[in-house]
Amino acid sequence: MEDGNSHQEQCDPWLLRLIGDYVTLRIIDVLRTQELRFTELQRRIVDTNPVVLTDRLKRLESAGLIERREATLDRHSVTYRLTTQGSDFLPVLRAIESIASKSGTDRLEQKPAQRRKKLPGSK
Repeated sequence: MEDGNSHQEQCDPWLLRLIGDYVTLRIIDVLRTQELRFTELQRRIVDTNPVVLTDRLKRLESAGLIERREATLDRHSVTYRLTTQGSDFLPVLRAIESIASKSGTDRLEQKPAQRRKKLPGSK
């Protein structure tokens, strides 16, 4: 049985792999209001390591969602900011946030192991 939406194209799997990642979404969210240096991003996204953060920044840059800018005087000073294309994802993040808040934020604050429901009869 068709659901009426079968004529719509599915999302590009490459795009879903790019943005369907916690660290990637956090980068977009953190950069929403200002340009930041790597160390500032790292402080704001506390639950990731530098290797993962660097990888996600490179992916986002190659996709055109963020821009990496080197300072003219100090080449070691690099900042990141959202591009216009990257800013286009902000309404998506707000929609995710809205859906999550409707389902109860207390559940979202729990760790995945805490969210698992126990089966009847299990200890």
